[in-house]
Amino acid sequence: MAGMDHGTPAAEDEAAPAEEVAPAGTPADDATTAEAQAGAQTIINCLVSGNLEGAAALLTPNFVQSYFGVPTVYDALAGGSLEDAPYGEGTEVGDVLTYDDGSVSVDVIYAQTQYQTAAERWTLVQDVEYWKIDNIQPIEAPVPEGDTAVVGVVLTEYAFTPNVPSVTQMPVITFPLVNQGAEDHEMVLLRLPEGVTIEEALEAPALNEQIEFIGFGFAAPGEESDAHFVGLEPGVYTMACFVTTPDGEFHVDLGMFAEFEVTAAS
Repeated sequence: MAGMDHGTPAAEDEAAPAEEVAPAGTPADDATTAEAQAGAQTIINCLVSGNLEGAAALLTPNFVQSYFGVPTVYDALAGGSLEDAPYGEGTEVGDVLTYDDGSVSVDVIYAQTQYQTAAERWTLVQDVEYWKIDNIQPIEAPVPEGDTAVVGVVLTEYAFTPNVPSVTQMPVITFPLVNQGAEDHEMVLLRLPEGVTIEEALEAPALNEQIEFIGFGFAAPGEESDAHFVGLEPGVYTMACFVTTPDGEFHVDLGMFAEFEVTAAS
């Protein structure tokens, strides 16, 4: 499920671009909303409590095959696909839509990291008395509230160009990302061990394990997106892109990284 395989960003093979959201549905009535939200919450509760078998029973074969690339849910469980779910105690279920084929969707908002909120649209289909996940698509997360600093970042092959080198600490820091390149790009925001460069951190497993993953944003060629972060402490952060080229090289290995500083408020 989205976010379940997120390890250390340096270990990821490529970015996960946002998929197109399903066709627009119709806001559900109160009864359907309550029922669908309860179905989604049941799945979340199973994942939070570690009841992976219970969660697996609420996935359709179509979802298992298309999302995990394995033939059965038992293969997904054996391969650890449902482990390390990002849906914690604070996960929220939101708007519910209905569709002509009888399916519903539920918006799920969760803390991707302590600094960044993520959101997904879960498509649920009814199997007897149970609602099961048939699809998951990333959607735009709610914009955090609070005083905000804005740092524009241009992404190209293969570089980040922030419009300022530093910003004063604020409750929210937003990075509008503009991809002026011909390839997909992401901005993975990291905090490295003090005095360690990104090259050193990626080459040494012991240092790699000390990298703190702050969050990320993604932009396809010619597109723009916003990455919002809350509670960033003063310090130096590193932007890096772990998308791969057609030849299989990580963009970060081609020099696509940059430092950015958050300074203490006076």
